[in-house]
Amino acid sequence: MNLRERVGLYDLLGRVVELTTGQDVSTAIQQRIAEPLGLHRTLLPTTGSGLTRPFTQGYGGVRPNKAPSVKEDATPYASRATGRPGAWSPRSRICAAGPGPWGPVPCDPGVWKDANEGLIPYAFPDHYNGPGRWLQGLGFVESGGFKGKEGSIPGYESITMYSPSRHTTIAVASTKQGNAITPTRMFQARAMDVFGRNIGFGLTPAQAMAPSYTGIQPDEEG
Repeated sequence: MNLRERVGLYDLLGRVVELTTGQDVSTAIQQRIAEPLGLHRTLLPTTGSGLTRPFTQGYGGVRPNKAPSVKEDATPYASRATGRPGAWSPRSRICAAGPGPWGPVPCDPGVWKDANEGLIPYAFPDHYNGPGRWLQGLGFVESGGFKGKEGSIPGYESITMYSPSRHTTIAVASTKQGNAITPTRMFQARAMDVFGRNIGFGLTPAQAMAPSYTGIQPDEEG
């Protein structure tokens, strides 16, 4: 699934939320997720990008081995009132809350149990998540005992991962998309720096920080 298809899927899921809740997706996210978590500065903007000063600009459509330019400023496209992952939140609040139902999210224990059944190995095209071990659950990814989710939109890439056994959240964000060293790999390198290289990622710190992502999808080759 390419980026355009993924964005379309998020928009479709956002519409499903609106039809089932009777609320616009921005309000549903605020009332049903952000407020119960105490994330009072977390929102999905309904107009414009929602990212004005002091928030930094994002640059998209850039080959990973190239520096961005002014013409590649993608900030106005960062957020819309749709289901795509364009919400923003202060990093300190994300780390304090902990991501996903394994943190203090109002989620039925049975739902979380089902989400963890049958985890499968996976890898993004073109080595986006590198040579390490990654598992895909229902709505989250897992690596080395950390659980969370990565995401990218034009101008921004990020990953937030939480280790229940270590009581540790690591969040990495980039204001350029794409990156030769992706946030998924930066997260692994940071975790190994703190907890040691035998954390269970299946790669070395040098492998994690080796530039390799080119941004070329299989259907673009040749």
